[in-house]
Amino acid sequence: MNIYKRNMTIMAERFPEIARLLESVVVDNNKVNICRKEDAVDEVVYVRDDDQRISLKRLSDVLEVPERLEKVLSKKGRHIILLLGFGLGDYPAKLLKIMGHDDVLVVCEAVPDLFKLMIEEVDFAEVFGDRRLRLTFADDNADLSFVESHHRDIVNGRFCALNQSACLRMNPTGYEKFRNKYREEKRLKDSMIATGIDRGADFADAFLANVPLIIRCPGVIRLKGMFKGRPAIVVSAGPSLEKNMHLLKQAKGRAIIIAVDVAVPTLLPSGIMPDIVVALEANRKLGLAFRDNPLLKHVPFVCSGEVDGGTVLSQHPGPLFVNLVSQHSLLHWMRRFWEDKGHVWQFGGSVAHSAFALAEYVGATSIALVGQDLSFKEKLHAGDVSKLFYDEEDLKNKPLVTDIFGESKRTMPQFLTFRTSFEKHIKHFHGVVVNATEGGIPIEGAINMRLVDFLDEYCRVPEINAMAMIAGAAEAEAVRDLDGLISHLENSIPVFDEIAKKASKIIRYTRRISKLKDLGRLDTPEAGHLVHKIETLEGVADDPSLRILAPYRYRLESYAREKILDDTDDIDAIEESLEYYSEMVRVVRKFMTKLKILIHSLQREKGFETILSDSGPVGIEAYYKLGKIYEDIGIANTAAGFFEAAAAEFAKLTDQESMRSFWSTIVETYGALVRIYMKQHRFYEAREILLALGQCGLTSSDEMMSEAQPVADTFSLLKVCEEKIRIWEAKTERFSQSLRDAECKYGSHLESGGFYYKTGDYGKAEEAYLKAIEDRCALESAIDQEDESTRIYNLSTIVSAHYGLAHTYVALGDTPKAVNALDSACKFVKKMGIIKTVGTARLVEEFKEMISDLREQCSGPCSEGVTGTAMTNS
Repeated sequence: MNIYKRNMTIMAERFPEIARLLESVVVDNNKVNICRKEDAVDEVVYVRDDDQRISLKRLSDVLEVPERLEKVLSKKGRHIILLLGFGLGDYPAKLLKIMGHDDVLVVCEAVPDLFKLMIEEVDFAEVFGDRRLRLTFADDNADLSFVESHHRDIVNGRFCALNQSACLRMNPTGYEKFRNKYREEKRLKDSMIATGIDRGADFADAFLANVPLIIRCPGVIRLKGMFKGRPAIVVSAGPSLEKNMHLLKQAKGRAIIIAVDVAVPTLLPSGIMPDIVVALEANRKLGLAFRDNPLLKHVPFVCSGEVDGGTVLSQHPGPLFVNLVSQHSLLHWMRRFWEDKGHVWQFGGSVAHSAFALAEYVGATSIALVGQDLSFKEKLHAGDVSKLFYDEEDLKNKPLVTDIFGESKRTMPQFLTFRTSFEKHIKHFHGVVVNATEGGIPIEGAINMRLVDFLDEYCRVPEINAMAMIAGAAEAEAVRDLDGLISHLENSIPVFDEIAKKASKIIRYTRRISKLKDLGRLDTPEAGHLVHKIETLEGVADDPSLRILAPYRYRLESYAREKILDDTDDIDAIEESLEYYSEMVRVVRKFMTKLKILIHSLQREKGFETILSDSGPVGIEAYYKLGKIYEDIGIANTAAGFFEAAAAEFAKLTDQESMRSFWSTIVETYGALVRIYMKQHRFYEAREILLALGQCGLTSSDEMMSEAQPVADTFSLLKVCEEKIRIWEAKTERFSQSLRDAECKYGSHLESGGFYYKTGDYGKAEEAYLKAIEDRCALESAIDQEDESTRIYNLSTIVSAHYGLAHTYVALGDTPKAVNALDSACKFVKKMGIIKTVGTARLVEEFKEMISDLREQCSGPCSEGVTGTAMTNS
């Protein structure tokens, strides 16, 4: 077996993707020259495309280890070395010889033809077979998985990046692109870990508080594959949403419209009802996005288990599904006690990532991103959302980025991380991803396309009522084992209590040892006895039950502690132990308190089930009682359901005696519904009840009314409803007008041509301009010749389309076609010149000047005769 085949055989086993790519690489001997010494490759001279010659020589027998590498290798633990440039292969081979058994060497190569030449010349069987080696090419599919798998080592200083300078000069662009991708990947992982450290406890607290709501809520699994093969539109709240959201009305029924939570204040007042809204944030401030919006009842929500229960899970009046996004230890500890809720993978750090993942989950094969700017100029979000969550100062002095049109915009550092997450995920998506934002920064892997064209190309499917299908999936009651869950949690309390007691003893013994140390008595029998006691108790740190507390224990396991402490620091072991076990006691005690609160909530829920299961059919009084209990504990949506059931039962009564016996209860029921509807922003329904109660007060018999107190403050509540409705209707009118304005400005094929030209998609630009010309030429023959203003507008559109087409052909390098397009434009300018209306002459001269300037770019300065001919034709 020759050297190349031997190397490729091992490559195919270890690095199949690189082996496959190498098969198609053809080495150009005019670009790569080998110099040998003693039958070995001693030097390679590489000629770049700009004819610059770069020499790469073999290393000396003794490797000179850089000081920074020595420092990294001296640290305890696994080390990660990143080498830019495989080069002649001798550098990675020497690095492997000085690295530890568990270390990892990642080699990135950006010159494939050099790499292939070397594996044809040198036997690298030992190098390629070394399990510590990872290889990647610096292309769009560069393997950066080492950043995630070894992130702890990287952030704790056991990482060193090296390069072969000659290799970098061979392809500086390729290596710089890899460096940027590495930085983005690390920033993404950093942000995920930072979220875990900073907010892990917040998410865990929210989950524990939400368990009583989660167990009775249907899971997202009911939506899995529901819309297989259909297109979807993921609507984010970026400022570009204002450009094209009017088209979402056309998309309704053809594409599944999935909106992020902060897009709700812009969409619903505009009359745009998404099929699903995704809510993610474990923050009460999220409720601002839904405040005073009476249409929420009609919109299905998909919420994470960590979303703020007080503003979403317990309040939302419409269909609600739970997505247990964070697959943390607490969830795994409890999940067997309720039906499978399903899990939509959260591949990035934003609600837009959750919405995209949900589109995949329901079966979409073509997904358009709308409002996914990830950048801004003046305001961060469409509509009025920015001021709900950000102060003006928050948006100042942010980093500059270049958008898809080549213009400068501002961005947030986390937005760049969000983009990286999208780009990574899109690579593995088995379908088409379109960036129909029509603005914002580019997202690699997503096709830039106008939303109107996405609808035309991907949404030619039979219409369905997606919202009704989704709402129907929420109707069946969720199955749960309350008894089992309560027993499970109660049995865990003594376990955690024992852990806390043992840790407290360790703290007490350690403090005594600290005093003995200060007294110089560490060699006494007492000290030895205390050490023995501590060693006996230290197994508590390995108790499996502590794994359940992982979201709270980042300071015990943690990246943060490990990052702060260096192996060379002089650490006081006593203080370290005190800090560790004190944190353990604090976390365990706090968790036990929350567990007891949860147990109490579940026992109360069990009592509610008992009321429903009592003998006989559930009546008005039982429904009212349950509604009142749920209202008192703040679960408005469940309370509303029971109060509405009580009202429905009362409506079935036909005889006066039965109505009289429940009159007091039903008045209280409607009073409660008013309170809850007000909380849920259902002002129209609250007003209807208040007006009905007022009417009842005027028409019912004195005897019946004397048995029931009217709703307190009926008049003042009615005034509040009227004011809220007035503000809402003014808002809807304002947003509807903005929608109409956007529709007028959006334009059609001519604007599409400009969009695709600016984004560099010249094929689509040509197609759009030709369509604009075809449509307008057809219209020209149908226009009344006396309607001069319409003719001028139509002709100017045709001229503009030809002019844009000429620019497109210039960009494509097709000068003859560009000249033909300009000649055609001149013919229509001539027609415009015949029409004598105000401003036409000036418009004609502007077109002539533009055409003349572009013609010069096409063919250099025109001769007087040529210019004269062109202008005469005009």
